[in-house]
Amino acid sequence: MYHNIRIRQFPHNSRPEPTYIAPGGKGALAEGASTWLSAGQALAINSTERPTANTSVLLAFSAACWYFGQALTDELSTMNNGEAPPIGLIASSVGGTMIELWTPVEELSNCKNTSCGSKINTTICGTLFNGMVAPFVNMSVKGYIWYQGENNVFADTGNSADKTGYGCMLPTMIQSWRNAWSVEKSTTDPMAPFGVYTLAAGTSEGHGTHMGGFRWSETANYGVVPNEAMPNCFVASGYDLGDPWDKNCYFKNCCTHGVVEPQPPCSGDTRWSWWATNYFMGPIHPRPKLPFATRLAQAAAVVVYGAKGPATGPVISSCSMSGTTLIVNFNTSLLTSSEEVIVQKYNTSLEMMASAMEVCTGEVNPPYAPDTKDGNWSFVNVKIDNTGHGVMVDLSPLNGTKPTAIRYAWQDYPCCGALDRTYAPCPPASCPIMSSPSMLPAMPFFALLDSGRCKCIPPQVCDG
Repeated sequence: MYHNIRIRQFPHNSRPEPTYIAPGGKGALAEGASTWLSAGQALAINSTERPTANTSVLLAFSAACWYFGQALTDELSTMNNGEAPPIGLIASSVGGTMIELWTPVEELSNCKNTSCGSKINTTICGTLFNGMVAPFVNMSVKGYIWYQGENNVFADTGNSADKTGYGCMLPTMIQSWRNAWSVEKSTTDPMAPFGVYTLAAGTSEGHGTHMGGFRWSETANYGVVPNEAMPNCFVASGYDLGDPWDKNCYFKNCCTHGVVEPQPPCSGDTRWSWWATNYFMGPIHPRPKLPFATRLAQAAAVVVYGAKGPATGPVISSCSMSGTTLIVNFNTSLLTSSEEVIVQKYNTSLEMMASAMEVCTGEVNPPYAPDTKDGNWSFVNVKIDNTGHGVMVDLSPLNGTKPTAIRYAWQDYPCCGALDRTYAPCPPASCPIMSSPSMLPAMPFFALLDSGRCKCIPPQVCDG
């Protein structure tokens, strides 16, 4: 299986200036960039990146990268009568880093509110671009995928419209990479596709109030990808794909690999094991990477390879109030003719509300200003309407108070409500609003309510 895939694991390499590998180059850096391995070969060789762990190159390889290649192989095989082309995967990554390190330092001046203004970070901004991206620009590539963000959540999530924070830095980085790879004509496409994993549930590193705005910034604040700021890009939503178990389960040893009888006892769906798969770097990243990568590959198949079907889940297009009901409509052109919006079953009780839908009845601050005083947000129930491309939001709990804003999937871990995941899991893809049959989740959204109608924050538009 997946004999068409070859992988390269590039070593950590921070440099103060860009380091390039010429075709046929010599030395340790060139050798580290030139070794292609099949899965079988990678499984038989010990990793030099994690020598103390005594693990193979394959098992030390990026799961998000490998599973993307695996899922893309499946997609392309389906499109081509069982045949998939050769796929090369290069993992050039360092955990716990900020986007500023992966962007040419001169390009960061195009964005405000970056971390490069501090004395500590000035000397490291751009260094991983120099040492781990630049070495490959003499190699023609098909495209890129990006899984990062946890170490930027605490900072300014920003907005591409006013060139601030992550909302500006991500499209700036994407364009800088495309520019670097396409200097020579007829090599890498200057618009080479770029895939983004948006942050998974539970990965805010303690900055949960920033998470909704941060995921919005991962779309350059358009609420959907591709868009004007991120053309020929695609995303996989991760807000409903967090680790099924809370990190407290890990610290209480009920998630530890090899524990046959976890204590304290855990319950729930045993498909989402609390111990059979160990964490990497502790409970920072979610373990279920395959469903995440499957979504990204599905989007790539549509955006890059022309497959039929949706590249994204439902995207808000408008909303309007009718009595105690707010009707939210989703973009029908993005759903495609074969898709419809559905609402999965969820816990509707006030104590365990898991709708992921919230309304505000007070003053509202911009979604990228999470630390300022905000209005009174409360969860409300949602159900499908009769059109197949909208949902109805129940406003009756507001007792006549007019809502000022609405948001969906804006929390760090928006699915499963108040479930204590220390002892029971929240299965992946548990948030209610999905498209069917693709089973892609609705894109998170935030909209003001003006005269009973939605008005998104620019550059996103939802007043159709």
